Amino acid sequence: MFNIKRIASRFVCATLATCLTICSITVSTTSVLADDKKEKVSWPKGPDLYGTAACLIEASTGTVLYEKNPHDKMYPASITKILTALVTIENSGLDEDVTFSEDCIKSLSYDDANMAMEPGEILSVEDCLYGLMLKSANEVATALAEHVSGSTEEFAKLMNERAKQAGATDSHFVNANGLHNDDHYITAYDMCMITRAAISNPVFLNISGTTSYTIGASNYKKPFDVYNRHKMLFKENGFYYDGVLGGKTGFTDQAGTTLVTYARRNGMTLISVVLHSNGYNVYNDTKLLFDYGFDNFNLVNVANNETKFLHDDVNFTDNLSSPFGAIDSTSLYVDTGSNVVLPKDIDWKKVSSSFSYDKNNQTNEDGNYVIATINYSLGDKDIGTADVLVDKVSLSDDSSSSSNHTVSQKNSNKFKIPSIKINAKIVKSIIIIILIIGIITAIILLIRRKQRQLQEIRARKRRRNY
Repeated sequence: MFNIKRIASRFVCATLATCLTICSITVSTTSVLADDKKEKVSWPKGPDLYGTAACLIEASTGTVLYEKNPHDKMYPASITKILTALVTIENSGLDEDVTFSEDCIKSLSYDDANMAMEPGEILSVEDCLYGLMLKSANEVATALAEHVSGSTEEFAKLMNERAKQAGATDSHFVNANGLHNDDHYITAYDMCMITRAAISNPVFLNISGTTSYTIGASNYKKPFDVYNRHKMLFKENGFYYDGVLGGKTGFTDQAGTTLVTYARRNGMTLISVVLHSNGYNVYNDTKLLFDYGFDNFNLVNVANNETKFLHDDVNFTDNLSSPFGAIDSTSLYVDTGSNVVLPKDIDWKKVSSSFSYDKNNQTNEDGNYVIATINYSLGDKDIGTADVLVDKVSLSDDSSSSSNHTVSQKNSNKFKIPSIKINAKIVKSIIIIILIIGIITAIILLIRRKQRQLQEIRARKRRRNY
């Protein structure tokens, strides 16, 4: 005969033991992950700078390598013209005519940088852009704003919208030239983001890196030459820096000396921003930042190093919620152009990653669909991302052979989407429910056993009385 009480007791004990074991495993796993996230990784020590604020980023990834008061609001002076040039290029044709208004010319003070333009004078947008970026001509900035938007005020709205699109959320612009206004400010980080967007435009990059240019004849003037003010572009002076692609200078009494510079070495492009410096100290600071960046960091290709998501023979996309349905796993791959920035003495194994699915059906420049993104970090620093792509060819029913050919060339970059992790709170809730059910079941069994015992006692009494 089974001992119901003993069975129920054992059931409760087993349930409790199982719950405690799973809970302990869950808590242990959670704490390990937390420790991984909090792990402090040695980041190269940056230089001491003269400027009040500064920021250094790697352009392709947006990774911040160095920062000093990066989010403090500062006055930009003429580095504003980087955004002016970008907005102009994106909203007008280079061959369009720009007419200088009387108000545009009258807006200048006697010591403002200018090209001595006259009311009614006409230049092409292209010539104006060279005058803007090389000569830093303030009336040219205003003329471009009026040409694109009709007024400086309307053009400033475009500037603020474009800045936010670039990731600059703590800055505000009210004019196109950067002449002082209390409500016209930037941060060092925001200026890096704006410049990152600008140098991705080949027209801007070409203009800003030109050392000299001949402005074409206008209806008032003969052709004349303008020269870039950025000293790090010229080999003849002591400020030259090998690899500099271009930049923009700036100065007002309120802003001090400001400087934006971008340079490329060994396949890595760095953007430096120094704010509120003084005189030539701004060049010394920029050199220190570039030396720090190029000496201590490497650009590392993700597809050549990633091993956590290597593809296997299992079709792991059956459960992937996407507009494509179940995608053949062999058509998925890590974007071969994705990179991260790592200190030179750090091994890839120390890199952490997180996974996020892309639900917007985005496509990359090649037309391949971006299904997900791997976000990489080193300690508490974000160091880059990698897109997870599916070949557009593989989505066509009549092109399986082409798909297989395409995929075979990328086989070394296949990865596997990681399994879904169960939330610890959900696990604990389920365990508690199971525990409660077990206890209630045990109590019911004990009550029924007690009732049967009472019934047997009453029956025996009735038999005796009988």
